[in-house]
Amino acid sequence: MEKYTTHPIPTESTLRKNYLSSCYEDTINKIRKSVGKNKIWVSIDETSEVGGRFIENVVVGTLKHEHLGEIFLLACEVLERVNNSSIAVVFDNAVNLLWSDEVERENVLLFVSDAAPYMVKATKTLQLLYPK
Repeated sequence: MEKYTTHPIPTESTLRKNYLSSCYEDTINKIRKSVGKNKIWVSIDETSEVGGRFIENVVVGTLKHEHLGEIFLLACEVLERVNNSSIAVVFDNAVNLLWSDEVERENVLLFVSDAAPYMVKATKTLQLLYPK
């Protein structure tokens, strides 16, 4: 990159210490602004990594009448084990991240996942908090 930009590239630790958190906050704020008070759908899916840990990816999208809504990767969480309660916690953490001031529980209309038994059980638990 230095070859083509003629600017020195900071070291990995400098980028992590000085830039990563502000980039993260900027991105989360852009997502919050785009979602606003709109109705949303949430999807959680997992993959596993070589070490045996599970990576849960939370994707949210806005629901619009007049056009396609926007879609965002909101969160990635690393879990040692996956079960209905860990999925419910990941879901709730993501929604709390999205609406940090006041969670718009009535605006969560759809939860999309596979039909794994623990996902179905997590959905039933989440219906107590997210009635729509």
